[in-house]
Amino acid sequence: MLSLFKVVFKFNYIILVILSYIYKYFLLRLYQVLSIVLKYFI
Repeated sequence: MLSLFKVVFKFNYIILVILSYIYKYFLLRLYQVLSIVLKYFI
């Protein structure tokens, strides 16, 4: 039972790490796109 909990916890941790990487990458791309768009409009 305890080992199952550890496995689930580890799995959730991995998912969180992956999501945080995706989120950071997405924000970075969004920032780049916005800066390009602003350059064209200003």
